[in-house]
Amino acid sequence: MLGGTDKLVEVGIITLGTAVNQTPSNQKPIKIEIVGIFDSAAKVVRMKVINPLGQSAVTTSQTRVQQILWPLKNWVDKDSTVLIDNSIDKVSKETSLRVKSH
Repeated sequence: MLGGTDKLVEVGIITLGTAVNQTPSNQKPIKIEIVGIFDSAAKVVRMKVINPLGQSAVTTSQTRVQQILWPLKNWVDKDSTVLIDNSIDKVSKETSLRVKSH
């Protein structure tokens, strides 16, 4: 487990995308999101690649946040202080993680 009581854990999300030519006139967009979790006390980084939900799926902001942040439940001690970058809005973070942001 990363973090712990009075320990700081930092979370960052990166979205990468490109297009692949299936035919000369047709490009298929490809997108992944990478979640990085850094335990500053232990100097440990864990990363997870997330394949976003397909374009045809009805994707809400909340669904995206839950998909991106699910590794925290298994990787980060619940007593940790978690810093998350601003790529995810405050309400979605609070609802997904069931915590109060400051």
